[in-house]
Amino acid sequence: MTVTDTAAIDARVQQEVERRFAALEAGMKRGVTPAPTPVSGVTPDELDARFAKFERRMDNKNAEALDFLASQIEASEVRTGAKIGQTNQALRYVALASNPNVTER
Repeated sequence: MTVTDTAAIDARVQQEVERRFAALEAGMKRGVTPAPTPVSGVTPDELDARFAKFERRMDNKNAEALDFLASQIEASEVRTGAKIGQTNQALRYVALASNPNVTER
């Protein structure tokens, strides 16, 4: 949902609350129960459709975020593995340089 959709829904809900509250107050003053008013606003089908659209959008965003995170972890593992390999090779060279009797395996 966009900000405009949310604001429109909030405005509709606020109008309906105010209308019903005014009808309730008027009925209490007259001592009469208010007549049922026709239902207006968002239908259950519209609400379900909007929730489904919102869930799909959130699922897509979550999937994109997880893909990005997995690629970052993979890249970090590659960089770390390369550094560990370079460190091991450097240590091997130091060991060979410091002790000529040691043979490389």
